[in-house]
Amino acid sequence: MRSFDVFDTVLVRLLAEPRDVFPILGAELRAIGATDLAPAAFAQARQLAQDRAAAVAPAGEATLQEIYRELGSALGWNQAAGDEARAREITIEGRHLRGVPARRSEIAALRANGESIIYLSDTQLPAAVIRGWLEREGLWAEGDRLFVSCEARASKRDGTLFRVALRETGTTPDAWLHTGDNPLADVSAPRRLGLQAVEQPLARLTQRERLLRGSGVDETGFRSSLAGAARLARLNAPPGDMSAKIRWETSANVAGPLFLAYTAWVLNEAAKRGVRRLYFVARGGQIFLRIAEELRQTGWTDLDCRYLHLSRRALAGLGEWRQNRLREAITAPDEVVQTLARIQANLKLDKAWPLPPGFTAADRQRPLSAAERSAVADWFLAPPQFDSLAKILTRHAELTRAYLAGEGLGGNEPVAFVDTGWAGTLQSSLESFLGTPGQPSAQTWFYLGLREGGSRRPAGAALGYFNAFRPLPLAPNPWLPALLELFARADHGTLKAFSPAPVLEPIDRSEIEAVPLGQAAILDLVRYYLEVRGSRPPPAADLAPVVIGGFAEFAVHPDKVEALAWGRVLHVVHPADPGSEQLCPPLSLREIVSLFLHRSRRPPAWWLPGQAALGGSGGALVSLWVRLRQWRHPL
Repeated sequence: MRSFDVFDTVLVRLLAEPRDVFPILGAELRAIGATDLAPAAFAQARQLAQDRAAAVAPAGEATLQEIYRELGSALGWNQAAGDEARAREITIEGRHLRGVPARRSEIAALRANGESIIYLSDTQLPAAVIRGWLEREGLWAEGDRLFVSCEARASKRDGTLFRVALRETGTTPDAWLHTGDNPLADVSAPRRLGLQAVEQPLARLTQRERLLRGSGVDETGFRSSLAGAARLARLNAPPGDMSAKIRWETSANVAGPLFLAYTAWVLNEAAKRGVRRLYFVARGGQIFLRIAEELRQTGWTDLDCRYLHLSRRALAGLGEWRQNRLREAITAPDEVVQTLARIQANLKLDKAWPLPPGFTAADRQRPLSAAERSAVADWFLAPPQFDSLAKILTRHAELTRAYLAGEGLGGNEPVAFVDTGWAGTLQSSLESFLGTPGQPSAQTWFYLGLREGGSRRPAGAALGYFNAFRPLPLAPNPWLPALLELFARADHGTLKAFSPAPVLEPIDRSEIEAVPLGQAAILDLVRYYLEVRGSRPPPAADLAPVVIGGFAEFAVHPDKVEALAWGRVLHVVHPADPGSEQLCPPLSLREIVSLFLHRSRRPPAWWLPGQAALGGSGGALVSLWVRLRQWRHPL
């Protein structure tokens, strides 16, 4: 015989906690004039009524009807009003309940083997109602049994509900295996009776999901819905190794909430500014566009949302060429590192092009000094190199302009762009390219993260989500943007150029499976959230600190398995540089000490907290360094 607990074992709420139903119910009742209590005050009254009813009920197990008798007496309701409120609570509960995917599969396999299924639950809800939910979720079949504490006047906690089930089914304890999430009610209690019992905690909120929920009464239900949706998205993880599981989980409960809140903010802010079309810029904008498409289906926005292939590599040199500032594309005064390979990429030159005098092929990836950058610029801008270069840039500019015109850019319709960030370089390049000499075309861009400063600021509005609500120290911590870029990876390669259609780099083999997996987890979170929230946008000012804080907590305090799962993913620092980097490469203590002593040898986006989480003597050294950096640059 197999038995299962019901709530948080086979059924899970799209809310963080059972008590979160109460303020939602209170808001509904207040809207129809059934109570003048605020949602938080109603939630307290509902809980007190449950406590009073339980105090006088046989075995302390009150029914929902008895609870509402107490509540109606406290609020001055008549019988009809109490019945209406009780029915609404059941409706809200049912609206937020879903079957746990793994348990649905397990129970289906048990049935195929001829096993009988018994459900037990400590609850005030009627068995007939719970059975209806189990049927709806494909968890009930003819011959199943359900025992609930309020009707049996017995509980799992003290073992009496198991005694009732044993007696009524005629089963012996040694033939019974129970599964549930509560260590006391689902494990210790049945084992005392001689039953076998297995603890199954999958549906419990994780630490990161609890951070989304927060503490106290959630009057609006937004935070609770977000945490509940993150949990159910996590439970939807497909089979895979531990790294894939962790990447799915983190995408669901860290990246998903952040990206949903950011995309909703973009849509709302764009509408306020009179924008009619949003261009989601490749590659980071792909997941934001897919979230926006989900929001459009629920009526959040009627904005025209499109995907636009752009990249720093494709536009590099063209804007500067348009504005007679080609020297800047070569010397890159705002870049810490500039190489001959990057210069050739910016100028749309292949490797067959001759190198400046005094340089050899071995120098192509070597960082150039300021004097070397200036000398290289002098050489490229002098004939005959400049004449050949002008022809190449003119051709690329024509192809780029044709693509942008085909996507509707260049007209008078108010548009804006959506991107991850970080320095506004791509925005400045596009503005320079679309403008006239001496007069860039000001554009509005929305960024997830945006660094402050830099000599080349965009002409138009550059609106950063982090900056608007909780700025992150992006500049001194390059691993922060790198982590966000890993979360927002697209399922295609980087744009190289237009010929005339977009020419993309082939996607790295490691991304072919990883990117769809991460995006699926994020979109699962979005869809579950929208199932219960519909077209009601989340309050940006309330949710932004929560979702940004969730990302910051992950970035600064990852555990070891998270550091392994994300720190060993390959990350491209610059498309012109050879190979890819890991945020937490395998390093010995000696290598870590060397990196601290020689800054130039450090990985460009070294995830220090992740390296510290990996442990060992090297991890201890990095941990100390992280604490010092956090004191200087708190998140």
